[in-house]
Amino acid sequence: LMYLKYINEQLIRNLKLVSNPFIFGQNLNSGTYISGLSRNIDSVGSKYIHNTPNCEYSMIGAGFGIMIAGGHAIYFAKQLDFMLLGCDHFVNTLNSIKTNNQGKNGSFKLILFVCDQGFQGSQSSFNNIDDLSSMAQFDTYQINTKYEADNVMKHFFKKKGFSILSIGQRLSRDKIFEKKPLSKAKDFSFISYFSGDDTTIVCSNFSFKYALQIKTDIERKTNKKVGIINSNYTVNPDINYLK
Repeated sequence: LMYLKYINEQLIRNLKLVSNPFIFGQNLNSGTYISGLSRNIDSVGSKYIHNTPNCEYSMIGAGFGIMIAGGHAIYFAKQLDFMLLGCDHFVNTLNSIKTNNQGKNGSFKLILFVCDQGFQGSQSSFNNIDDLSSMAQFDTYQINTKYEADNVMKHFFKKKGFSILSIGQRLSRDKIFEKKPLSKAKDFSFISYFSGDDTTIVCSNFSFKYALQIKTDIERKTNKKVGIINSNYTVNPDINYLK
């Protein structure tokens, strides 16, 4: 299974389960399909699928407006860098929504690529989504494995309120990691894939691939078992899971 192809399939499957979603973004059902991320999105069947211009600040504001009205907005963005244009909404608009107890029945979901292949130009150098999330205390999920595509994505689409799902561009042409985890925290803040009495690597963002390499190197050289726990940014992570 290839990473991007499988994630696209799971996205379409989950979108079909959302009640009357308002889906918008650039090149959603034409052109590049956001580098293949939104391919076959017309099969979702929503009558609200809109290709939008390059005005991320306005689009993020519209998403929050739909959520306040009780709707379900889903915004596909090209990459994380452009979301810096929406920081005012993430911090101030979202805080106002929380303070006024608005949008409880609605949702706004942002789905995007993270350019994590190294420096690719002046607008492709921001790849730490945790920094963005910590500004306004909202949950983000980074899909690294097949299990996460199957289960974290399902959890993400069921959530009310605002949250972000991110895809690692560096992994697009890789085979997706298919091993099932040993255990997980209830909120998917931590997912344990390997256990190790000697060393445990806790990885975030899209570092899981590198954790696997480090695990292999250490075990080859020392004959000791290395554990790996993958983490997502959640507002109140289940810290007790790590004990």
